[in-house]
Amino acid sequence: MQQTFQGLLFDLDGTLLDTAPELAQAANTLYKKYGKREQPFEILRPLAGDGALAFIELVFGKGNQNQNALRQEFIDIYLTQFGQHTELFPGVAELIQHFTEINYPWGIVTNKPTRLTNIALQHFPLLARAKAVVSGDTLKKNKPHPDPVLHACKQLKLLPATCAFIGDHERDIIAGRAAGTYTIVARYGYVPVNADLTGWEANSMINGIDEIYKLMNIGM
Repeated sequence: MQQTFQGLLFDLDGTLLDTAPELAQAANTLYKKYGKREQPFEILRPLAGDGALAFIELVFGKGNQNQNALRQEFIDIYLTQFGQHTELFPGVAELIQHFTEINYPWGIVTNKPTRLTNIALQHFPLLARAKAVVSGDTLKKNKPHPDPVLHACKQLKLLPATCAFIGDHERDIIAGRAAGTYTIVARYGYVPVNADLTGWEANSMINGIDEIYKLMNIGM
């Protein structure tokens, strides 16, 4: 069923950017350094949307006394190779170009720290065209709290009910629903294999970004 909205908000990792290969590589570099067993990509990929701590806890355990230091080391390793394997998901570049041509308002709502968000936007100039950008430390609370989504809607100067929010994690859907936006699951992202997507209670699901055109009635 087609929907017509005045603006669209995106999660970043797992929705616009495929960062999993580099995150997995950084994680295994860290594991190897400390004599830990490297993990297969299929185990690491679903963690890509959960932040650095998820990769640390997987191998070093929760509550590790060196957790903060390991997290920072992981980020440092990740940044040294950023852009070597990270890519926009198929169809994202074309969609953003289309948004630019029709002056369609869109934005990014991510739990990434501002520092990492800015690095991503600098490396992928198309993403810097976003008319709203809310990072994980922009406000006091981040997703699944609705405040980041509401803040992005204000930046777009649109009411939440006139916007849609697309993400690949349950916290995206929770945040979007609580904010009053239409919610879309990006099934092509880092959705856990055994996730009960119906339980997320999103309004729609898509298997590729190209499905956005028809879903939101913004055809080429």
